[in-house]
Amino acid sequence: MTTQSALLLLTTETPLHAGAGQSVAGIDLPIQRESHTHWPCVYGSGVKGALRAHAHHHPDFGPSDLLDLFGPDHAAAAGERDSSHAGALLVGDALLLALPVRSLQTCFKWVT
Repeated sequence: MTTQSALLLLTTETPLHAGAGQSVAGIDLPIQRESHTHWPCVYGSGVKGALRAHAHHHPDFGPSDLLDLFGPDHAAAAGERDSSHAGALLVGDALLLALPVRSLQTCFKWVT
């Protein structure tokens, strides 16, 4: 069994809204947050889905590679119980590295 790990730095080119999927106290579009710090984050399931979509369109990954890394699609897994299995790729939550805060000199500064 191979166990490798990697640290990925994700940046967005456009504004990102990772929705929590439920409304809380009158806020109809809440964002995903860490439970202990309440800082914004992107859950690992969303990151894994984005990686799967990117790998699906990449020429280096074949159908068997996608099946090994990410597991079968939900539609395929629902019809065939014997072929349902988890993928080999384990993805954690995407956490903030730098947080934009207001500044007196410029519009904002990046703080870690």
